[in-house]
Amino acid sequence: MATAADGTGACQELRRVKFVADLLVTCEDGKERTVAVPPVSQRRRWQSVAAVLNDMNWLRVEARNASGATLRIIENATAQAGDLEDVAPNAASKRTAEVQGLLSLMLSAQERVMKHHTDVTGRVLDAQVRMIEAQPKQIERMMASRKDDIETISELVEELGEMRGDVAEAKAKGSDDGGNILGLVKDLAAVNRMPDTE
Repeated sequence: MATAADGTGACQELRRVKFVADLLVTCEDGKERTVAVPPVSQRRRWQSVAAVLNDMNWLRVEARNASGATLRIIENATAQAGDLEDVAPNAASKRTAEVQGLLSLMLSAQERVMKHHTDVTGRVLDAQVRMIEAQPKQIERMMASRKDDIETISELVEELGEMRGDVAEAKAKGSDDGGNILGLVKDLAAVNRMPDTE
């Protein structure tokens, strides 16, 4: 950290620093003021900045780049030590308050995102549990339906078997009804794709 007796001395120190966009000047009253630094293309730019600093009761000058990063700090050599000690905690407390405010905003946003994520995840898990609970019931209904179908088919097979037996018996006796029953069985066999009785 450099020191200077006046604004002119501070600007002589700052001439060596590249990419200075502005100065954060801490005054004796504890307030901070920003002083813009003219572009490099402007003639006598540091003389104009020195004139502004000489008109202020400054304790500290912080040179910053365009993104606000500190490049160099210069303290007023003529300021009393007590003045500088009072300013440093004041500036630090302002920055601390800014950082705390930003952290508070970030934490609040993070809490909202986490709550939303938890809510959405909970709803998805609830839906999955309901689906899993419903599957055994659906399978049970399907099995019951298939069981009824199987019972119906086995009853039909039994009846067809009995009809075949009746047809064979009628054929053996030579009954005239055998031809009608045989035709009926053939029709049923064609419908159900069963093998022919002959």
